[in-house]
Amino acid sequence: MPIVEISAKVTKGDYAGKSVTCKVDIPEDPTEYIKKYTLPIVVSQSRQAMVVNIQDLERGGIKAGLSAADIQKSVTAYKPELKKRGKTKAEKLADKFAGLSADEKKSLLARLT
Repeated sequence: MPIVEISAKVTKGDYAGKSVTCKVDIPEDPTEYIKKYTLPIVVSQSRQAMVVNIQDLERGGIKAGLSAADIQKSVTAYKPELKKRGKTKAEKLADKFAGLSADEKKSLLARLT
């Protein structure tokens, strides 16, 4: 079973700036996960994660100015999926650089060196 490092940091209050990282054995295989934690716990944790994901979807709909009916349609259509790693700042910058013309690239490189 893989050992995962999980970090937490306090950002407010008396302990602001304090952090800790702990190593935790979290199975990746569903059978091992259920064996370690039992099926009721795995289902409960999964349901809690789904509620948080759906609340995030609802908040996004509110911020986008969608009606309650449209938000409900989004929630009804929602299916959980694996999160994809976002691009790093360097990758985003490289993408923008690739979209520049040759003259723009030359000018930018001259300013940076």
